[in-house]
Amino acid sequence: MRGYQWHIMEAKGQRSQTLVATLMILMAIETFVTSANSIPYHGWTPKDYPYVLKEDMGCVKNGNESWICDPDEILTRQAVFRVATALTEAHNKTHCICEANECSGYGGFRLSVALMYKMSPTYWPREKSDSEKAENFAHLLRNIWFRDIGCGDNVLIFLSRLDRQFRIATSGRTKQYLTDNEAEGIYDDVKKYFTNDDYEEGILQTITLVTKNINNVRTEKLESVIIGSVIGALGILVACCCIFCCITGKCRSTGPAVTLTRHRTRSSVSSLSSRHSSSSASSHHSDHGDGGGGSGGSF
Repeated sequence: MRGYQWHIMEAKGQRSQTLVATLMILMAIETFVTSANSIPYHGWTPKDYPYVLKEDMGCVKNGNESWICDPDEILTRQAVFRVATALTEAHNKTHCICEANECSGYGGFRLSVALMYKMSPTYWPREKSDSEKAENFAHLLRNIWFRDIGCGDNVLIFLSRLDRQFRIATSGRTKQYLTDNEAEGIYDDVKKYFTNDDYEEGILQTITLVTKNINNVRTEKLESVIIGSVIGALGILVACCCIFCCITGKCRSTGPAVTLTRHRTRSSVSSLSSRHSSSSASSHHSDHGDGGGGSGGSF
């Protein structure tokens, strides 16, 4: 009788172990399915990627405007908040370049961030490289997000984790303040963070460097305008003096002075047009409808 009871208890113990193992397997499957549902196994396309100002899929938190989308939770919630804060600060630190009636209460350049696990491999032609896919994705998404916002004063920072791709996408107007070569220099500086999977720091450093570059160029433009105005005023003054001398019959040779004035004027014109030439040369590198450009690559 005792042997029979022992066998029954042993059978119950085995059943309990089997039940526990089954429950653990079911929990593991549920966790996998939940994770798979949060990240489309097929990857994102520009059309199905969330809209940055729509309150879903990790784009807007608690009803507050946020210019970062992270539907696949590449960053922690705290990191997303820090990046969102940095984007707002960049907007406030830069100056508005739109028409006067568009600048009231608007702020400056609008920087945005789009993060994802991977891009859809079937959305693009097979012959396109991952770098080309990322470049096209970033610019298509930037055009969607900023279609009715601002005056082309925008930048999109794009990262695809599994594809190991990073892009800085700019509009045609922004290229006057951040050329493709300058964007490439920023990418070279921040690439190390993405290589080490430190995505938060890489994004934050990119925002800082883009903002700094935009503000530096604006300062250079103001200095060029001031110098050009001074040289123009001097040119008018010299012309008036020459006319006065001719009228009074006291004309003298002003060859050296005229040569010096012409030389300075040419220098000023060269300085003012150098960035435009650089931007135009860069536009041949990547043109996306609105003359947009940027840079980036694999990490």
